[in-house]
Amino acid sequence: MLCLGVGTLRAQVLKPQSISVGYMGEFISHPGLKLAFNYSLHNWPKTKTTRKGDARTLNRSLLLSPAIGCYYHKNYQTGFFFHPELTWKREKENGRFRAVSIGIGYLQTVVPRVYEYKNGKFSKTTLANSYVFGSMAYQLGGRLSYVEKHEIDYYIKPQLWLAKPGFPQSTGYFMFEAGLIFKVN
Repeated sequence: MLCLGVGTLRAQVLKPQSISVGYMGEFISHPGLKLAFNYSLHNWPKTKTTRKGDARTLNRSLLLSPAIGCYYHKNYQTGFFFHPELTWKREKENGRFRAVSIGIGYLQTVVPRVYEYKNGKFSKTTLANSYVFGSMAYQLGGRLSYVEKHEIDYYIKPQLWLAKPGFPQSTGYFMFEAGLIFKVN
């Protein structure tokens, strides 16, 4: 009986609340993709009474969102990343929301056109760099559709990344993300 209870608790904890799929690129011109699984850590629903006497419910939540993704910077590099974020989200009854996120992640960049001088000759090689980065983001979004208990939300999410090591000590990135959030039942 105890094993069944622990197994049920583990299944509830490991099941994501939603899945995000979106365009993710350095600036807007370096395209990429991002896939995130959003886990709800805590919810704070709050009911407010307006001046007209109507009741409105705001849902505030804390989410953990591990994500993977990549972007392509033509003629320079391709980046692959793992990026867990902690997000505080405030959502209205009509589905509109805003959120702030902080995260820390790992970025691997691959530079394909590098030449190495060895034994008196130049040879073409590939260079890979590893970074640890911190991020801050602000997100806005809303409900796109609500069909048979399957909610789909849209969002835009500009973010700032600071990667170390970099040139000279760190490298800053402006990342732009826009996509869809699919609620999981």
